[in-house]
Amino acid sequence: MAFCVLASGARAEVVDCLVTPSAQVDLVFAVPGLIAEAAGDRGSVVHKGDMLARLDTTVEEVALKFAQERAGAHAAIDAAQARLEAATKSLERVQSLADKGLAPQADADLARLERDQAANELRDRQETQAAAALEIERNAALLDQRRLYSPIDGVIVDRLAEQGEFVDRQPVFRVARLDPLHVEVIAPDTAFGRVKRGDRLEVILQSPADLRVSAEVSVVDGFVDAASGTFRIRLELPNPEGKITAGFRCALDLPTG
Repeated sequence: MAFCVLASGARAEVVDCLVTPSAQVDLVFAVPGLIAEAAGDRGSVVHKGDMLARLDTTVEEVALKFAQERAGAHAAIDAAQARLEAATKSLERVQSLADKGLAPQADADLARLERDQAANELRDRQETQAAAALEIERNAALLDQRRLYSPIDGVIVDRLAEQGEFVDRQPVFRVARLDPLHVEVIAPDTAFGRVKRGDRLEVILQSPADLRVSAEVSVVDGFVDAASGTFRIRLELPNPEGKITAGFRCALDLPTG
């Protein structure tokens, strides 16, 4: 390996490295189904939360609409509430007459029974509406399981399924995050202990040709592999404008003394 001298006078060893995406995700539907729509292709830029594909949701949409109609049926509750109010006033009137001996107690007991029945009917209507509201949440969740969203900002690396295909736990898209990038290094044991998290090292990029950039050390192995006499280092390289391409080899000025 070649050696060079840094501006500070410290000796540095130039080692090979590789520029990689900071994340790569295979996007899979939570449930099996027929792909009804798939947007985007290789090279397309996506943002976190973008819907990239959806399964056929005809059944789930009908179920959701039915639950919404049940939850929005306020007329039945309003009618039950009106009957309860009328039954309550009737009971108060008949009970008052019974207390004065102007009406039999049996009439008051019958009025109380009617009031209780009206109260039970209102409670049943309210419980039905509450159950419909929960059914809306359930059906909305079922719909969401049939939509595929990007969990990261990035670029579509590959499109693995097409509209009209039936999928079951197989990837549909592969998405990579290219900002920041990672620089992966396998360093010799002579550099162990001389690099720590937070250090900034110079990386020489193959593409764009011979561009020198500064990257921050984010991960350092806490041990040396005895068989190879090496340990791994990862650096984080900002790439806000997307000018640096993942997949190329690079070189790293690694301090050794």
